[in-house]
Amino acid sequence: MAAELVGGAFLSAAFQVAFQRLASSDIRGYFRGRKSIDGLLKKLHITLISVNQVLDDAEERQYSNSNVKKWVDELKHVVFLADDLLDEIAYEATRQKLEAESQTATSKVRGFFTSSVNQFDKQVEGRIKEVLADLQFLAKQKDVLGLMEGCGGGSTEVGRCENIIELVNDIVTLKHLRYLDLSGTPIGRLPDSICVLHNLETLILNGCYHLVELPLDVYKLINLRNLELSETRINKLPNSICELVNLHTLCLRDCTSLAELPANFHQLINLHHLDLVGTNIREMPQHIRRLTHLQHLPVFFVGKQNGLNIKELGEVSNLEGTFSISQLENINDAMDAREANLREKKCLHKLELEWSESHVDSQNERCVLEALQPHANLKELTIMNYGGTRFVGWFDALCLPNLVSLEMVNCNYCFCLPPLGQLPSLKNLSIFKFEGIKEIGTEFYGNKSLGVAFRCLESLEFWYMGEWEEWMHSNDECFPCLQHLSLISCPKLTNSLPPHLASLKSLHISECQKLEPSLPKAVAMTNADIPKSGVQECWLEQILVTCPDLEKLCLSNCPKLVSFPTCELSAPKLESFSISNMSYQRLPSENMQTQLLPTVCSLWFKNCPFLRSLELHNCPLLESFHMNTGLPSSLVKLSIKRCPKLVHSCKEWRLHNLLSLQEFRISDDFESVESFPDEALLPPNLCYLEFDVCPNLKTINYEGLLHLTSLRSLYINCCPNLQCLPEQGLPNSLSSLHIYDEGILNTRISFSLGFIPEIAGLSFAVTGIGKVNKVKEEIPFYKEAGCVAYVSNVKD
Repeated sequence: MAAELVGGAFLSAAFQVAFQRLASSDIRGYFRGRKSIDGLLKKLHITLISVNQVLDDAEERQYSNSNVKKWVDELKHVVFLADDLLDEIAYEATRQKLEAESQTATSKVRGFFTSSVNQFDKQVEGRIKEVLADLQFLAKQKDVLGLMEGCGGGSTEVGRCENIIELVNDIVTLKHLRYLDLSGTPIGRLPDSICVLHNLETLILNGCYHLVELPLDVYKLINLRNLELSETRINKLPNSICELVNLHTLCLRDCTSLAELPANFHQLINLHHLDLVGTNIREMPQHIRRLTHLQHLPVFFVGKQNGLNIKELGEVSNLEGTFSISQLENINDAMDAREANLREKKCLHKLELEWSESHVDSQNERCVLEALQPHANLKELTIMNYGGTRFVGWFDALCLPNLVSLEMVNCNYCFCLPPLGQLPSLKNLSIFKFEGIKEIGTEFYGNKSLGVAFRCLESLEFWYMGEWEEWMHSNDECFPCLQHLSLISCPKLTNSLPPHLASLKSLHISECQKLEPSLPKAVAMTNADIPKSGVQECWLEQILVTCPDLEKLCLSNCPKLVSFPTCELSAPKLESFSISNMSYQRLPSENMQTQLLPTVCSLWFKNCPFLRSLELHNCPLLESFHMNTGLPSSLVKLSIKRCPKLVHSCKEWRLHNLLSLQEFRISDDFESVESFPDEALLPPNLCYLEFDVCPNLKTINYEGLLHLTSLRSLYINCCPNLQCLPEQGLPNSLSSLHIYDEGILNTRISFSLGFIPEIAGLSFAVTGIGKVNKVKEEIPFYKEAGCVAYVSNVKD
């Protein structure tokens, strides 16, 4: 049976390989302009889709119907023929492409090349017609056999079977197998017998956490092109892997136990993709310059032996996509870095340059950075741990005309920023932890004669600028497109924000205690997130008055915010409002003692028709919502945590009027309230109810749940004194019940079995709780009633 399962799964895999081949750019490009063959391939694709739709039904019925079994066997033969044919086409397309690149463009060569192409095309066209005719016949027979369309294709991840060893042993009987995916299986070792699969092209073992080694005979997989070993525990690759000369892709991402590559790794001359991200490898193999077909190399580690191996990158000229160079401190001679020839790698779109955090020679690091100038096509650039005192000349519009995103991290020795304002395509700029910066002056904006500074910039972030004191603003127009501005942990910054930010939509200020409370003029802000910033009432009033388009407002840890503005909270487009950690203000009195003043005690909402989400967290003095306005009727989600005075006045909330409210979360000590919720407190349309960290809650009030006819989910977390659930039962609509954490329901858990049949299909989880023998005893009753039960980590 296991062999039949494998055969079915790999028939599905064969279909997937065929679809991938037909969609590949190599095959589509090869036949572009050759209408007869291109038309045949389109018909082949359509016919494969038609047959694939009934594959699930056929694989299930073949065990009881001999005619269907014969149909499936014939289909396997034809699909494998199609895969072979498409593979030959892909190989020929690649071969001719490489030959064309290596040959000189003489008429003699061109004539021979054209003759060869025509001969191959004629041969392929006849074979495609044969395969297509067989498939079309099988497509007609599926209707005669009454095969039904389903999801099609089955699973290509055959390793999900329970008996993985038996499954792998059966796999080796499939001599024509091309694609094998054992991802996520508990397999610890591949048997040597798997190396007899000489036609295998793709082997995927991602997430096989117990896998520590590959067979020594892996070199026998002579047609292997793709080997994926991500997130395995492999600690060493066999030297024989270097004999897989057809290997195109080797993915070792997050193989944290792997510290080195085989000495003859350079023999993998056809390697196109090598992923070493997340490994423990810190030196590249010798002679990497011979891997001239490498296109994707996400990370390159500069070795400690004078950093000479970075020169070899000069001959790896086809790199594209994302590329990161780490351990740049190992380069002692900037000429070695120049020979890497990054300036000519025009297909690199994202580049990361990283030094370690220990700096020995600041001048050398500046010379190395100068030598690593990228091609003008670069779109994204990250500089990490750079130890120079200033940046280099290629940070300008001439050298980086297409740069869209720039991130500069932990450059603590720099005392000034480059003239980034003139980069014409820059949209995202993030500057993190520049401890040497005390002032950002007009040099940041660049030469004003070159036009508007930061003309395309949409997002600007400054993080952890501990010594930054002054931000000098240009008198000329700048930041015309800036939508998102973040200032995080700039405790010494004193002056105000740039005066003209007409497009600003999102403002995030945190731990900028000295920042002047002044908003830019004519902003169109929709998102304000202002925690730990020394924000006063005047800040908030400016936001509400000057930002009529505000959609999201977040206030947290603002000790100087004494009260809400007298203008009330009027934000006609506000969708989300969050207040947290607003406890008190400390001000010196005449006798120099600290006086605690009341802060936010009441919330007023006026003209907020689109407010959907409201979070109130850690506001111990908040007592009520204003009695005349209450909460906006548009609310869908409400979360109240650590607001004891507000919970004490819960009868005044008038939540029952909020017919749009669907989710309600509450977390409180319940010092003065033992039972919750009160009758008719919650609105009838509520779908989700959560009790989170309620140490003194003893009872969930049945009367408060009775009318909740739409309640689907009930979550109870960290409520150690909760003695019982309502003995009268729970709402019939409930489909999910979760009870979690150590200590909860220590005394007893009392479910009335009378309510269970009324909620057949209920899914409930009881996790990590103590003294719940009764739960274990009742589980059979729940399952008999149609419930799905999950109980784990409970004490006897």
